[in-house]
Amino acid sequence: MLADDPLLARGAELDQLRGLLDDARRGAGRHLLIEGEAGIGKSSLLRELRAVAQRSGFATLAAKADPLATDVAFGVALELVEPLAATRGEERAALFAGAAELALPLLAPQRPAGDDAAAERFAHGTFRLLANAAARTPLLLLVDDVQWADRGSLRLLAHLAARLDGCQLALVTAVRRGEPAADPPGLERLRLEPPAELLQPAPLPLETIPRLAAAVGLPDTSEELCAACARVTGGNPLLLKTLLTELAQHDGDLDPATVAGGLPQVSRHVQAQLARLGPHATQLAQSGAVLGDGATLLQAARLAGLDLDTAAAAADQLLAGGILAQVDPLAFAHPIVRASLHDGLAPAMRARLHAAAARQLAGDRVDSERLAAHAVRALPTGDAQLVELLLTAAEQARARAVPESAVHYLRRALEEPPADWQRGGVLAQLGRAEAAAGMAEAAETLEQALTLQRAPAERAETLLWIGRARFALGALRDAAAAFDRGLDELGADGLTGGQPARRATDAVGAGAGAGTGVDGARGGEAGAGGVAGGGRNGDAAARVALHELTVELRAGFISAARFEMSLRPEAQRRLAPLLETPTDGTTRGERALLAEVGLELGIRSAPPADAIATAMRAWADGQILDELDAQGIVLSQIAATLTWSDAFAASELVLDAAVAHAERNGAVQQLATAA
Repeated sequence: MLADDPLLARGAELDQLRGLLDDARRGAGRHLLIEGEAGIGKSSLLRELRAVAQRSGFATLAAKADPLATDVAFGVALELVEPLAATRGEERAALFAGAAELALPLLAPQRPAGDDAAAERFAHGTFRLLANAAARTPLLLLVDDVQWADRGSLRLLAHLAARLDGCQLALVTAVRRGEPAADPPGLERLRLEPPAELLQPAPLPLETIPRLAAAVGLPDTSEELCAACARVTGGNPLLLKTLLTELAQHDGDLDPATVAGGLPQVSRHVQAQLARLGPHATQLAQSGAVLGDGATLLQAARLAGLDLDTAAAAADQLLAGGILAQVDPLAFAHPIVRASLHDGLAPAMRARLHAAAARQLAGDRVDSERLAAHAVRALPTGDAQLVELLLTAAEQARARAVPESAVHYLRRALEEPPADWQRGGVLAQLGRAEAAAGMAEAAETLEQALTLQRAPAERAETLLWIGRARFALGALRDAAAAFDRGLDELGADGLTGGQPARRATDAVGAGAGAGTGVDGARGGEAGAGGVAGGGRNGDAAARVALHELTVELRAGFISAARFEMSLRPEAQRRLAPLLETPTDGTTRGERALLAEVGLELGIRSAPPADAIATAMRAWADGQILDELDAQGIVLSQIAATLTWSDAFAASELVLDAAVAHAERNGAVQQLATAA
C-alpha cells in the first residue's frame, strides 16, 4: 500500500478545518462532520487537523469507533476521555470540579445499575469535564468512523455538540457514507441537533494521479492511462493508490483497456501482499484484524501462536508492506484493510479466533464489554466462561444506562447456552433489560423466566417486573394481575401487606446459592426489588427485603388498578386501611405507597391538610428525588396532590427542587416532568 499523502488537493478542506480551530480559540466552538465514502480521505484529514491543532497550542483527544464493538456501552466516549481520567492531584481536582463529577460513575470500573436518567447524568458530567479542560487549554475532539459508535456515545456526543458555543472546544466527527449505522436514530440526532457543519472531501482530480503513480514506481503516466484510472476509481484516493500499486507490479504492457477491465478489490490486493510476506505475517495480520486497532503486539502474537521475536519481525514486514500503519499497539493502514482481513477469514476460523480472543483478553483485565464484543462472534458451544463474560458485560451495560447492549449480550448468552440452573436467571435479567429499553417483548421474556423459577421470593420479584412491563404497555388489568400473583407468591394479602409468610423467607434462605432477580443467573446479590439471598445475611435481612418487595407489589397494584375502571373499587378497598393507618414512609417502596395514598386523599376530597401532609411525608425532604423512576411518576403524584389541595407554595418548592436536581444531574426526562 502507498504511504499516506493527506495533503493532495485538500487545500480547501484544510482551510475549512483551520477556520473551525480559529472559532474555537475565541470561544465559538462548533461541530463539524466529515462525510464521505470509504477511502476518500476522512481519516487523513483528521490526522492532519490534529497535527495542525497541536502545533497551534490546542490539546487534542481522539477516539475511533470499532465495527466489532458497536455494543460496548459508551465505548467511544470512554476512549475519548480516558486521558483526562488518568490525571492526578490538583489537575484532576480542577477537571472534575462542579458538575463534572457526574462523569465519574462512567469512568469507574464498577458501577451501580443505571437508567436513561443515569445516561443523561453521564453526558452532562462529561460535557462539564471537557469544558473544564477547554477552559485551561483550547481543546479539539476527534471521533473517526462515528457510524459505528454505540448508542450511549452517540447520545453523549449529541449532548456535547449542542453546547459547544461559548467554549474553547471544537468537535470533529467523521462518518462513512453508505455504511449501515450501529444506531441510525442516534447518528441522525448527532447530525441535526443542532445541525452540524458538513465537510465532504472531493475526489482527487486527474492532475494528481501522475504524482501518485510516480510514488509507487509506475513509470507510465500517460494522460490516457491516468484518465482510465480516474474513471475506474472515481478519484477515490485509497482505491487509486491500490490500483496504481497493482499496476506497478503488473507484468506486460499497460493500456487503458487493461485498467478499464475493472479495479482489483482491496481484499485481493491485501491477500496478494500477505502471500508475498509469508505465513507468519499472515497469521499476525489475521489475529490483529480480529483484535482490532489498539491491540498490543504481544496480544496479537499470543492469539496468532507466535513468539514475540517472530511476531515483531512479521509486524515490521506488515508495516513495510503498507498493511499496518503502526506496530505496537497495532494500527492498520485503513479500516478497509482490516475489514478485508477480518471478513476474508473462513467463518469457522473467524469465530474460533474471536472465542480465543475473549478468553485470552479476560486474563489481561480488559473491559467486560470489549470481551463480550468477541464473545458474541464466537460459535455457540456451551462455554461457561463465555456465558460469564456475557453476563458481566450485560451488568456493565445496564450500569452505563445502555440497556440495548445488555439485551444483545443476554440474548447471545442464551444461545451459548447457559447451564440449566442459570437459564431462568438469564431470562429474568434479559426481561429487565428489555423493559429498561422499552421493548414490548419484555413481559413475555419475564413470563418465560417465571416458568423456570421455583423460589417464591424469586418468582415474586419477577412478577413485580412483569407487572411494570405490562403497565408500560397500557395493559393495566394484566399488570394488576401480575402484581397480585407476586403477593400470592409471598403469602401476603393486598390489604395489610404484613410480613410475608414463613414459606417465602425459608425459600430465600434455601435458594441463596442460585440468587434472585437480576443476579439470579450468577448467584448474586439483591435485585431491583431488594430481595437478597440468605446465608450470611440471615433471616432478619431476608424478612426486611421481602417486606420491601411486598410493599412495592402493593403499590404497583394500586397504580395499575386505579386507572382501570373495573378494578378501581378494589384499588380503593386496598387503600382503605392505609387511609386509616398510613405506612411510616421509611423506605423507597413505602414512600411510593404514601404518594398513592396522598393522591387518593386528594381524589376523595379529604381535608386538604391530610393530603398535603401525606404528600410531604412521601417527599421526605427531597429524598424521593434520588429514588425517582425515569419518568418521574411518583414526583407527578406528589406534585398533583399538593396542587389539587391548593398548597401552591409547597408544590412550587417541590417542583423547583426537582427542576434543580434534574438540571444538576442532566436528567432530561425528569426535567421535562418537573418543568
